[in-house]
Amino acid sequence: MAEITSKMEADREKRATDEERQRWKNLRQCKNSNFIDYLKASGVPVRFLNVLIKKIEGVNGSCFITGSCGTGKTHIAVGSLKYFVQQLPCRHFQDLYLTEAIFITVPELLMKIRSCFSLNDCEETIVNKYSSIPFLVLDDLGVEKTSDWALQTLYIIINTRYSNCFQTVITSNFSVEEIAEKLGDRIASRITGMCDIINLTGKDRRVK
Repeated sequence: MAEITSKMEADREKRATDEERQRWKNLRQCKNSNFIDYLKASGVPVRFLNVLIKKIEGVNGSCFITGSCGTGKTHIAVGSLKYFVQQLPCRHFQDLYLTEAIFITVPELLMKIRSCFSLNDCEETIVNKYSSIPFLVLDDLGVEKTSDWALQTLYIIINTRYSNCFQTVITSNFSVEEIAEKLGDRIASRITGMCDIINLTGKDRRVK
């Protein structure tokens, strides 16, 4: 009798867990069109939303953070990503979202792709991965060496994310106007089209 009761309780817990996972899966699938509702349902505190909504409403959560060295661009980008994941009330989706969210510097990204030059399938796989991952932080855009290959690769990734409204946070020491001069109007145009521009000012916090 005790074994039957224990099995019934285990079945109920499993059903409840499955239902919770499915509910969050459905909610995440419509995230692009209802991003603010998704944040609220995910349990993000209102005090945080009041600030966040002003920055991301209408642009699917993408931001371009610009400012001089040491103003906190990378800290904000990483902190926002971690904070958002930690606020998800379902541990299953916290773990899942961490596997679907990436932080990488642009020079490191290009180095990864360049290392696959001898393997065409490998290069295409990496480009597709960073083009379609749901949440991507691209750090230090503009410090990479510019070449036709680098410009084409960055354009493919950024344009794909722009076209599909994938959440993207980009940090750079350069303004959008300077990015246009350095990387071209096409990349700068996509950034402007999908991102809210956040300009950080102040002294280098590392130099103290």
